[in-house]
This record gives sequence, structure tokens and C-alpha cells, in this order.
Amino acid sequence: MRAASILGRAHVGGLQVVSAGRAVGESWYAVRVRSRHEKVVAGLLCGAASEVFLPVHAALRQWSDRKQRVEMPLFPGYVFVRCAMSTQERVAILSASRSVVEVLGVKGRPVPVSDAEIESIRTVLRAGSEIDAEERLVEGTKVVVTNGPLKGVVGTVVTHRGRRRIVCAVQILGRSVFADFPKGDVDPLL
Repeated sequence: MRAASILGRAHVGGLQVVSAGRAVGESWYAVRVRSRHEKVVAGLLCGAASEVFLPVHAALRQWSDRKQRVEMPLFPGYVFVRCAMSTQERVAILSASRSVVEVLGVKGRPVPVSDAEIESIRTVLRAGSEIDAEERLVEGTKVVVTNGPLKGVVGTVVTHRGRRRIVCAVQILGRSVFADFPKGDVDPLL
């Protein structure tokens, strides 16, 4: 799977970059967005921040009738923005779209992502290596099935006989049903 990133409108090699120049005091921030809205929000945020970064990778997706390579966000549900995060900029980011959930932080205060972490991601993407972004589904994580005949069923990741499995609780019967799902067929509930 070849990696790339979406950063705005101008193309430079495998990367796309939008930048109004880095002003003093600007840092990177992670913006949480609604699932599967990352690309739209990245485009909308180009006017609200001096730089927008959405790292993506090619992933093989399977439908009932075909398989296809599609660009998927490397960090589903997140877009990175560079700005000073003044009150005015924060309001502009949060009001850019109903798909913007929050700017990540602690106790209501945005926490910057280090330049080194962003540069590390960019380095991996520029290298053009095959990457596989795997979301860690740890025991106890609530998930929803996104494909197949059980689409929409909510369950919990459990370890059963040494294997990571999804347990789907059927409340009406008072019993739990164990089922194995491919990692691409479940998404964590936010």
C-alpha cells in the first residue's frame, strides 16, 4: 500500500501542500472529525489554518462484488492543522463544518502535536514505503460491525482461547455470541 498525504491544493511529488508561511507561535494541533469526513473537513479547514495535513494511505477494500484500492486516512477521524490557536482561529476551525468534533486537548485547552511527530509522519509518507495503519482494538473496546451480514451489530473486543475476538451480546436472550471478524470489518465506537 503506497502512502500519500492530503494537505491542500498544490501538488509536490506525492504530497499536497498548502501553506501561508509559518508565523511565530504556530503549532500543530489534532482536530477530531466525524468518521469518514476527513477529506471534506481538510478541504474546508484550508482557510481557517495556515496549513492542513491529512496523511492518507492506499488500502485494499472489499465489497460483495469487487476489491478496490482506495485512499484511506492514516489516522481515521483526525486532521492536523498548523495555527496559533487563538480564540478566533479555534472558533473558525470548530465552525468550519458540522463534521468538526473538537480540537484535542486537556480540560478544554488545545494541546499541540510536536513538529517532530508531524515530520516523522511526513518522512514515512515521502519514502513511499508500503505501510499498513492498524488501529489497536484492545480488549474491552466497543466496536460496530461495518460490513457483512452482521453490519450494524455492536459488540466488544474480548480475548477468547488466546485469540482476539469480537463478542456480540444479544440482550434479549441473555447470552453472548462469539464471532471472528476481519480487522477491516469493525470500527471502534467513539
